[in-house]
Amino acid sequence: MSERHFRLIMGAALWLVLISSAYYETMYPIFAFAGFLLFEGITNLRLTKIINKIRYGKSTIHQEESSCNTKWLNKIESERVLRFIVSGLVLLPSYVMPDIIWFVPWFIASMLILAGITNICPMVMFLKWSGLR
Repeated sequence: MSERHFRLIMGAALWLVLISSAYYETMYPIFAFAGFLLFEGITNLRLTKIINKIRYGKSTIHQEESSCNTKWLNKIESERVLRFIVSGLVLLPSYVMPDIIWFVPWFIASMLILAGITNICPMVMFLKWSGLR
């Protein structure tokens, strides 16, 4: 599973979470979704890495960490930061002005689906441009 497929699945799952939380009038599905993304971001146990390790075994290519000459920003992965940003932008409207910025999680879900289909994610492109790995 590539990050592209995961973005598509993550966007579709967010749509389902938002629909179910609106239908049942509860915030628990949104908290569970954001908690899953925060767990992946904090521990770096990403579902895509685990599935690739199961599928291909230890023959997968690991990127070597370079020496201490590099900046600390180059050691942080953009996909990891994307998980923090998505969870923050999903949780933010539920606490800060939910009547005004209710559309932000729906927009994020739509953009994740489009990023999964086209493999063009503006947020990841910006994060890589800013110096993340």
